[in-house]
Amino acid sequence: LIKLSSLGYLDGYYYKPRVDWELLERHSQGLIALSGCLSGRVCKALEENRVTDAEGELDHLAQVFGRDNVYVELQNAHLEVQARILPQLIELATKTGLPTVATGDVHYLRDTDARAHEALLCIQSGDSLKNPNHWRFETDHFYFKTPQEMALDFPGQEDAMRRTLEVAERCNVEIELDRILLPKFDVPEGREAFDYLVELCEKG
Repeated sequence: LIKLSSLGYLDGYYYKPRVDWELLERHSQGLIALSGCLSGRVCKALEENRVTDAEGELDHLAQVFGRDNVYVELQNAHLEVQARILPQLIELATKTGLPTVATGDVHYLRDTDARAHEALLCIQSGDSLKNPNHWRFETDHFYFKTPQEMALDFPGQEDAMRRTLEVAERCNVEIELDRILLPKFDVPEGREAFDYLVELCEKG
């Protein structure tokens, strides 16, 4: 996952960090894949009424990560488009035999943080809260919800709710935080590292 994140920034960066299927195939070992939020390929296909394409995208994920490691992701931030495609996602999961998992699209911790988040979006986009057309999220449901709140968002989807814990329990990784893992660069003989770095920076 760390390799994919780094490569997304180093090799795949185009406005945002990106990874392609080839990179995912090379580094899929030990990873769990969720079908994604509204910006994901599965949801985007359903939003555009391309059901066959959505099924194909799910199948591709299953081929890359293995069927036991792929979940159809259900989200509910009280958006109209989510309400429209949620039944389609559940139907797609049934058809493909892949399990559903309920998740939250969390951008801030508490519901009361929605306005502060709106201000941050203005800072990010160089806009002002005074502008009535500034960029904002459509609802204030992008916070970290309690199990009770999630249950209200996903009535009748108890299995999908339970699988959030299943996925969490399957995640098992230890990252050493007390070791600096900077790359080692060879400095030409007779050169000082700092002077050589200055030269490389000046060369771009």
